[in-house]
Amino acid sequence: MLCPRSVEIWIDCGFRDVEAMCHKVGLDNTSKILATLVDEVGILAPLIMWNLWISRNNFIFEGTTPVKHQIITSIFTQLQVSKQAFGNPTSHSN
Repeated sequence: MLCPRSVEIWIDCGFRDVEAMCHKVGLDNTSKILATLVDEVGILAPLIMWNLWISRNNFIFEGTTPVKHQIITSIFTQLQVSKQAFGNPTSHSN
């Protein structure tokens, strides 16, 4: 079972099929899920995963309740910083 809060974040970032993709790949195959997400989503995938990890740690170790809007704002702020620093990181180069 996927974390409902994480699925909400992915959906709100524009990836409505993340839950189906995870089930299709197999929930026990974490490395394949990560590779598929990065292939399909690009640089936004690690930004989403990083922010979910940070909010999880803040919840567990600091007792803070994550606010969905703040997580999403942080993701897109980091995306803008990446674009300014590296050009358009969402494009795939083959």
